[in-house]
Amino acid sequence: MPLFSNYPVATLKDVVRFETEKTLEQRYDARSIYDIFAKSAERHPDRTALTMLMTGADDETPRLVTYRQMLDGITRAANFFAVLAGPGAGVAYILPSLVETHFTLWGAETAGYAVPLNFLLQAQNIADLATFCCRRRTSPISSVHPARRFLSRSARIHNSISGKRPLRSASCCRTSSLYKCRCPTRRCRKV
Repeated sequence: MPLFSNYPVATLKDVVRFETEKTLEQRYDARSIYDIFAKSAERHPDRTALTMLMTGADDETPRLVTYRQMLDGITRAANFFAVLAGPGAGVAYILPSLVETHFTLWGAETAGYAVPLNFLLQAQNIADLATFCCRRRTSPISSVHPARRFLSRSARIHNSISGKRPLRSASCCRTSSLYKCRCPTRRCRKV
């Protein structure tokens, strides 16, 4: 049975029918981004949620991430951000298009809000955007990844942002009271 509708929604008439039958709250009980990922992981834990190709070469083995792994990554990121900057904080980040970028984006949205920044901008412009978008509390972060060239640039940008916090990288969920620890060892450690 389809999640939202028992019939195809293909025409304007179908859309009007769909919207007048039930509210979104009646159709789906998720109330947050995190709830949506949790329900997807519950329904399809071993199904592929993301497929990542790094080079696009014909012989490349794609990186497959299941819904369960996606939820675990989001949980770790959300817990890290909540511990680092507190609940409701903005997370400004500069990351290439990777699986970990999804963990960062949705983890930030779970713990507070995300501020994805374009790495092609000048360092001062990025610093200004991060400062403006995250006036309350900002956690500029960088990812530990083979593409380390982003780290040095992130450090320069970070030094331009007021309220300088140390750059950190997340590899464990750093359990907080907000989200359940889902790291494989069930033991959180400082990175």
